[in-house]
Amino acid sequence: MRAMVLSGVLLFMARVGFCADELFTFAGGTGGSNDGVGTNALIGVAGSFVQTSPTRIWFSDWYANSIRYINPYTKHTNSVVGSLTGSTGFVDGGATTARFQKPWGMTYSDTANIIYIADYDNHAVRAYDMTAGDHVGTVTTVAGDSAGSGYLDGVGTQARFFRPSDLAMSDDQSKLYVVDELTVREITLSSGQVTRVAGWSSSSTKDGVGTMAQFRQLFGVVATGDFLYAADVQSCVVRQIQISSKNVITFAGDRFNCLDSTSGVGTNAYFFQPHGVSLGANGDSSVLYVASKSAISKIVVSRCKVTIQESPLGLQRSSTSFITIVSSIPHDYAMQIDSDITLRYADGVALSGFLDNPQSIFTSASGRIYLGLF
Repeated sequence: MRAMVLSGVLLFMARVGFCADELFTFAGGTGGSNDGVGTNALIGVAGSFVQTSPTRIWFSDWYANSIRYINPYTKHTNSVVGSLTGSTGFVDGGATTARFQKPWGMTYSDTANIIYIADYDNHAVRAYDMTAGDHVGTVTTVAGDSAGSGYLDGVGTQARFFRPSDLAMSDDQSKLYVVDELTVREITLSSGQVTRVAGWSSSSTKDGVGTMAQFRQLFGVVATGDFLYAADVQSCVVRQIQISSKNVITFAGDRFNCLDSTSGVGTNAYFFQPHGVSLGANGDSSVLYVASKSAISKIVVSRCKVTIQESPLGLQRSSTSFITIVSSIPHDYAMQIDSDITLRYADGVALSGFLDNPQSIFTSASGRIYLGLF
């Protein structure tokens, strides 16, 4: 299998044996924002992902300030919402009229046919309503405002966020849960009311109830039933928040061990700055996948067991980025990437492939895992 030096590419990893995965170049080329098929498409920085249909895997493009989708069957990438040239702004309106400033996290309501977007540098939560069609929808602001940032609860645009990075939908799709660095907030969609679930406007690693709990830098979040799981980047842990009681615990990881990712149970497992969190295929809440700077980790929730498979090949941090698609990580192993040697993006067997700094992760209905690399 030949190796290739790539940036801004989309890769695919397919099952080729009983327990072996293989990595293939799928789509994309040098970083940019051009639409196209396969390697003719250009991608800036791929942020979060949502799937709205078998032919629509949407992703936020952090650098292009747009929301795009790829058809996994035809490999065609389409820019749909926001600027097609990377220009920024804070504008509601039609798909190509609306403007964002570094959109990242996304979640999808299939009952309303709306994609909700964490507009990071606009300090706001936006909505793209596709009732009229995928390409002719409308962007509105759900909560927050680019005019100011902070940790203020309130209704709609009277509330304030500080760089919201990700959001998750409640099971009944009536509420959004938003992480904005130091807090977890709940948005009641019927009224626009923003309410603090946990955290405070000070940075620390502290378990507790509601505002007695503290975080250092929340980034990715998922919701399942009465629980949220959030990646606390600078604490190097995954936190669990019970929604009904607002109780926050450290679910996995250890804030005193942040330089590597290792397997283990609970706080005996380590993460190197975890960013993205995903449930399993079709919202399977029995497993979590965590993307950190040095590994993709799988957590079996019932046992709080974190498993990582070491890779013999390493890589160096880089400013280049791309999307990778991998098959479902089988059994109890995942990829481990050393980040101290030479950067290479290569085709090859999964555990010998090269990745760098995955910051978002999503598991599709078919069980493929999508990674956004920064």
